[in-house]
Amino acid sequence: MKRWNRFGLLVAILAIVGIAGAFASGQDADESDDGLTFMMISRNIADPFHAVIAKGAEQACEELGVEFLLKDSNVDQTTQLNLIDSAITMGVDGVAINAVDQKGVIPGIEALNDAGIPVVGFDCIAEGGEMIGAIGVDNYKVAWDGAVIMGELLEEKYNGNIPEDGVVLNIQGMMAILIAQERSNGFTDYIEEMYPSLTIASAQGNFNPTDANTVTSDLLTRYGDRVIAISLCTGCMADGVAAAFDSSGYSLKDVIFVDNGAFPIDIQLINEGKLDSTVVIPCSAQGELSMKLLYWSVTGQTDKLPVPGQILVEEGAAWSPAPVVAGLVGPVIQENCSMLCPQDIPTTHPSLLANELVALEEEAKNN
Repeated sequence: MKRWNRFGLLVAILAIVGIAGAFASGQDADESDDGLTFMMISRNIADPFHAVIAKGAEQACEELGVEFLLKDSNVDQTTQLNLIDSAITMGVDGVAINAVDQKGVIPGIEALNDAGIPVVGFDCIAEGGEMIGAIGVDNYKVAWDGAVIMGELLEEKYNGNIPEDGVVLNIQGMMAILIAQERSNGFTDYIEEMYPSLTIASAQGNFNPTDANTVTSDLLTRYGDRVIAISLCTGCMADGVAAAFDSSGYSLKDVIFVDNGAFPIDIQLINEGKLDSTVVIPCSAQGELSMKLLYWSVTGQTDKLPVPGQILVEEGAAWSPAPVVAGLVGPVIQENCSMLCPQDIPTTHPSLLANELVALEEEAKNN
């Protein structure tokens, strides 16, 4: 258990020193006399994924000459709605928001609409109100792709004779959140279609290693040696899964293990031979694109805003090519998540979340 305690400490340091400290200078929209001020309302800045997104937004605002305010909802819907009220009172020029509750945040989005403040969604996108655009991923496809590589690796391991009584663990996120639902469905749909004889055992890890540890331990107790593979909704829970295998007397090296996100623990487990593949999800680009959409909107460059049916391409960008689809609240840019680590890109690639975090930590130390 000590592994995720140290990781939690690292995240706290990044959140307090590398992120909050960097933005402490901008706390009031009135401080920017004739410039623009954008507010990012994070779902949970202590999550390293969200910390790196915020850094991408901060860097974009520096380039655009925009005042940047970062606010943390701490995974609390009431706090998030209060922050939206604060943004309206302050008169910010634009808001990017990662919803704590995709339905519960709708009154806040509608209040921003009534105030004439443009809104962009990212990661967990609200299911109501109006937005000029949103940035996310096709989470169903992310999980489907993870299931495809799992199947390929199982076929290779068992020479095409996968045990018919085999059990595949599906450690879900928090199923009240649409992302978790889509990833669970993408994974189970593929496995049920291609390997109908396998048993899928699903349980909610709730996006944290403690709960993931508990449910994985319970499933290992129930199914034991029948477990031949495990899919994890997101790598932020991987430490809990690894600890569950260790304490239960099983080895992750004996099963096929896939997840999503390329978190630091993912890279560690890949290097230890315990994680077979992670789907790479571009991270900082969500923050960068959020700020650019707001900037284009408020400066009258509406011809640059995304339109459903487009495919956005930027050479060298981790999120490119990105199709634009029609969402519930406006156009959604779906980042490219077609890369697998280590199959397609090495663990040292700079676009991986783990390596973006290392860069952020180094920057925090030097400031």
